[in-house]
Parts: sequence; C-alpha cells; structure tokens
Amino acid sequence: MPVEAIFGILLGKLKDKFPNHIKLPITNIPEEIRKQDPQFRFQVHYRLVSDLFSVGIGPNVISLGHTGHYVGWGEWFRMIKEVLTEIDELNIYEKISRVGLRYINFFQLDNLFDNIDANLTIADLATDNDKTSIRTNVEAGEFEAVINIVGKANVAGSAMSGTGSIIDIDVSLEGEKINPDDLFRLIENAHLEEKNVFYKIMKSEYIATLNPEYS
Repeated sequence: MPVEAIFGILLGKLKDKFPNHIKLPITNIPEEIRKQDPQFRFQVHYRLVSDLFSVGIGPNVISLGHTGHYVGWGEWFRMIKEVLTEIDELNIYEKISRVGLRYINFFQLDNLFDNIDANLTIADLATDNDKTSIRTNVEAGEFEAVINIVGKANVAGSAMSGTGSIIDIDVSLEGEKINPDDLFRLIENAHLEEKNVFYKIMKSEYIATLNPEYS
C-alpha cells in the first residue's frame, strides 16, 4: 500500500487525538528512488501531532513519540495502547518485524562522567570528560539495548534545550519472535529493561538527588 494511502487512512482514524499533521521533506524525493534505497525503508514520511504526542507514519514504520515534557510512563503507555489498538483495528499491516522503545535523557551537568558508573581506559589518556562519547550494544533480557552516551551536546527542542549531556537508550527486539498479540507485554517489558539499564549506568548518589518516584 502506498505511504500516502496509509497516511490518509491513519489521519481519518486518529484525527480526533492528533488534530495537526506534517508532511516531511523525504516526501519530496521521487517514490521510485525511495523504494530502491534501503536507507529510506523505515523512514517516517508524515507525522500526526498533538500537544504532547506524535505518530510518525512511513511505508514500513509506525512510531510514537513525545512532543512535550514527559508525562510519566503510566500516561505514555496508556496513549501507546490506545493508538496501537486503533491502528490494529484497520488491518493494514502483515507482520511486525521490530519493536523498539527509546529514551533520550538530557542532563545539564558540569561533567556527566562524574555521575555515571563507567570506567573507560585508553592507555594513559583521560576519557572521563565532556569531550567523550560512548556507543555500545548490550543484552537486556530478551531485548538488545543500544546505549549512546554523549559528554557534551547542544539540544534544541520543545521538551529539552540547551547545552548538556545525553544518555540515549534504545531497547528493541527484532525478527520472527514478535507475536502481535504479545505487543503490549513486549513494550512494557522493554520499558522495564530500559529503566534497569539507566539505573545501572547512573550512580546511586546522583539518582537520589533527582527524587525519583518509582512505579
């Protein structure tokens, strides 16, 4: 099904929750080129937008995201379930090949590496400073977690902006193991694994200063 048709169907279904929409620049690239180039296969072409949330739509991808300040997992998961249930009712997809949950955590700290449990050594070179970036893949339960730690980054967005540090955790499961009837359990478990990875990275002394509320 052409992505324009998918967009039209989802716009009609979700317009009450997402009154605004955006056509992204990728749609200016001719369709034949988009089909032939693998880098475009999972790219979002259109975005439905509300005050707090968004739905990205592509020929082989549906993504949900935050457009404002984080409302907490309870409210966020409720919206995820509502939107995916409405999409499932349309019977417009054949299978699910990947489920992913990504959190980008932004900190305005003098030195992030003073507050994380990391020990990176390269000969006698100093690596625990804001010029250091780390990327690694680790197992997280039934998932794989891609961790990106950036010592210093400039961020501009509706939910966060300024100069600071980033801990980016993308937890995902790919392949034939994904049963659509098991989707919400997988998403909730991905959240638990993401949170577990985050708390392992951060030093407990710094976590205490954030006054976290556990659920």
